[in-house]
Amino acid sequence: MPKKKKKIKKKKAIKKRKKTSIKKVEQNIEKELVFKTKKDWITKATVNKSQYEKKYKTSLSDNDGFWKKEGRRINWIKPYTKIKDVKYSKSEVNIKWFYDGTLNASANCIDRHLKKTKIKQQSYGLVTIQKFKKKSLIRNFTKKYQKQPTD
Repeated sequence: MPKKKKKIKKKKAIKKRKKTSIKKVEQNIEKELVFKTKKDWITKATVNKSQYEKKYKTSLSDNDGFWKKEGRRINWIKPYTKIKDVKYSKSEVNIKWFYDGTLNASANCIDRHLKKTKIKQQSYGLVTIQKFKKKSLIRNFTKKYQKQPTD
């Protein structure tokens, strides 16, 4: 079979796949999808169903108060004073959360959990994230100055 015919067949097959996958997505959007949560996830969750429903009702009845309280759950370098600035119009959609505060995402996602978390690294055995972070800093420093690290 000539190469041109093969390329044309491939393109048609790709277009057909795209159309069917788009149709499937559209069909699923119209359906209500329910994902069952694993039991062990439920037992490990920080919020149970009744607590979630209470938080949700509060978020509707006292939106600013709810987000003010939720905003205090993370560590801020410079605390926020403004919770949100939301504008919806035909010409402009503008959403800002805690926009006058400053935070360090790494500190909130990793550093504040260092004291209670351990990770398993094959080359080091069981080490704390603090030790791993220290070794990584040493490696990065030595790479910058093109020297080999000593472990």
